[in-house]
Amino acid sequence: MLLRRYLLAGLFLLLLMVSVPPAFAQAAEDIELSDIIDALAPREGDLLLVDILLYLIFVVGMVTSFLIPDKQMFPSLLIFMVLGLTVIAKLLIGDHTSAILDPCDLPVLAINVSIFVVPLIVAGMLRNVKGKPPKARIPAVIVGLAGGGYFFLFWAFEQREDCEGADLVQAFEYAYDYVNIVLMA
Repeated sequence: MLLRRYLLAGLFLLLLMVSVPPAFAQAAEDIELSDIIDALAPREGDLLLVDILLYLIFVVGMVTSFLIPDKQMFPSLLIFMVLGLTVIAKLLIGDHTSAILDPCDLPVLAINVSIFVVPLIVAGMLRNVKGKPPKARIPAVIVGLAGGGYFFLFWAFEQREDCEGADLVQAFEYAYDYVNIVLMA
């Protein structure tokens, strides 16, 4: 059991190391540790509640990953995906220096929906062990409900007023052009 915990922690660190190169591939010339720490710090005002929910999702998701029974790799990978998406949501979305996604961009919707839905799917996927329900089911549901709260509050504070001018037709044209480029290549 202890070996499994070390393996999960190592996989999470590996996931973090794999997600760093895209940040370096951006046009930013000088990425410093202080910029990342500033991006991880809680924001002020209404966004403080959104950040607290992201921190709660990450911490309870980490606890959930350690409570998932052995030999259930797919739910473990899905929880690690949620942990990675919470880090991405905190670091890469917003108006700080390390952000590369605007809150009105289409990938933000996929990130927010995944943070909400995937933990609930994990809670449903967990199998009983020796006739007893797994200990990870309740924390997974808590992560899903916190993800739903984050999804709603992010919309209410960041997207509701700021994304009024977002053009749906422009998004479909972009997707159409992207599919044409991929199919032509």
